[in-house]
Amino acid sequence: MLKKFNFGGELKPQKTPMGTSGGLDKDEDGVKVDEKEYRGMIGSLLYLTTTRPDIQFAVGLCMRF
Repeated sequence: MLKKFNFGGELKPQKTPMGTSGGLDKDEDGVKVDEKEYRGMIGSLLYLTTTRPDIQFAVGLCMRF
């Protein structure tokens, strides 16, 4: 999945995928995201939540956007 979305060389393993404190907000000045690709990423991550419940929290937050 990392190769599919071109994240192979940029990521480092983490013990916890995302901190539970804090939250996400809209990035007004950021680069516009391709919605189709984003939905594909979220769909792939949703599949992983059935086999990796430790990433379920982070995927849930991303799905809200």
